This record gives sequence, C-alpha cells and structure tokens, in this order.
Amino acid sequence: LGNIRVTTKADQHGQWQIKFPVFKAGGPYVLEISEAGQPDSKIKLKDILIGDVWLASGQSNMELQVQQAKDASKEIANAHYPQIRFLVVEQDKKLGPQADIRAGKWKVCDSTNVKQWSAVAYYFARKIQSDQNIPVGIIQSTWGGTPVEAWTSRDMLLTSPITKERTISNDTL
Repeated sequence: LGNIRVTTKADQHGQWQIKFPVFKAGGPYVLEISEAGQPDSKIKLKDILIGDVWLASGQSNMELQVQQAKDASKEIANAHYPQIRFLVVEQDKKLGPQADIRAGKWKVCDSTNVKQWSAVAYYFARKIQSDQNIPVGIIQSTWGGTPVEAWTSRDMLLTSPITKERTISNDTL
C-alpha cells in the first residue's frame, strides 16, 4: 500500500490477514496484492483513501434516503465529495457473527451514487469531512421495519423487563 510492503501466509483454510503501520489520513493510494512466485496473480486496487470509517446502522430513520430528504434535488446535484465513500451492506439475516458481508462495494460520493444512501449518514459524513479535512468512509447497514430483537443480543434482551418475557416465550416456540 503506497510504498509500504508487508507479507503474510494463508492458513489451512486459505484465510489471511495483513496489518499495515498507521498511515497519515489522505491518499489516494494504490494497493497491490499478489501471491509469491505467481507474477500473474497481481490485483491492483486504485483510489484507496485513509481516514475515518463510521458505521451508520439502524432502522427506518437511518435508512431514509437522500432522495427522500428536504431539498433532495439540490443536495443530489451538489453532491461532489470525492473524500467521502459509502459501503452499503446488503440486507441479510444471520443469527451469529459473519466473516464477510453478502454484497457491497465502496462508492464515491457523487450525484449518481448519493441518491439511495442514508440521508442522516450523508449529512454526518459531509460535516465530519469538512470539519476534520480527512477522508470519511461510511458503512451503511440499515433495515427499516425490523423489531428491536433483530438488533440486540439474546443476553441483552433478557436484562430488560420489556423484552425478557417475549424472549423467553419465543424460546418455547
């Protein structure tokens, strides 16, 4: 990444992880990934930014799109923020932690992409990026109309008198 080179080895399942030293916020950088001894295996990822990454998660109020917000057409037309990137996580029901998401791709904040993004997350990212003058990434994981139980661990549901009885009765179903 940039002019920093690191190496690693895959485990018995083909999984691998690398850690880079702390970078100063900025970019764009190019990330090159290749397998040792395999010159044709090189993957080049361009336009990589280093900065803050925030999670925008929640239900309908967080899912409300920029195109549904006040002055949407003006906001969309003026959405040229190359230092802001969004990754919208595809909705997927899983009962436990996952190693990866089903689908999603980082996209640059522009008039084409911004329309369907969370309005709350967009305004937040714009404010943070302007105030801090660093790249901002937003991971948007939203799902309107879901019950609180979908966002809360069983252990935490059992600590609240409001959700405890419903959680226990669902266990017997």
